Amino acid sequence: MNLDLLDASIKTHEGKRNTPYVDSKGNLTIGYGHNLKEGLDDPSIDFIYVQDRNFAITTAQGESWWNAVSGFDARARAMVEMVFNMGVSGVRTFRNATSLLCAGDFNGAADAFLDSEWAREVGDRATVLAGMIRTDADPSSTTSTT
Repeated sequence: MNLDLLDASIKTHEGKRNTPYVDSKGNLTIGYGHNLKEGLDDPSIDFIYVQDRNFAITTAQGESWWNAVSGFDARARAMVEMVFNMGVSGVRTFRNATSLLCAGDFNGAADAFLDSEWAREVGDRATVLAGMIRTDADPSSTTSTT
């Protein structure tokens, strides 16, 4: 079977949608007619995750606070995870915390992140990420790299 011709025909007839839509049968669909009710297999989920993770890294690297955390592994990872979790626009709402990051006040930044609706919503995740910002250490580690 000529897969190139099959792909061309399916793509022409289905059309590509980058955002979810409801098809003529009422199914939530995305891409070239992928029925989301069918779910995704593990390789597809992993592929999407890597794309989203890389986008979060690239986005974080463009932010004013990036230079303050980029030399610290755990702090940088914590901030990338925050971008992954709430998007860069969500992180930008933390004006005080990101200003404190830029000033190198990691304790103050961690406290500011924890004193937020986001922290109340995500619970332990916020505690772990704030701890990483505060100490530049992974939660399982007892020593700081600074």
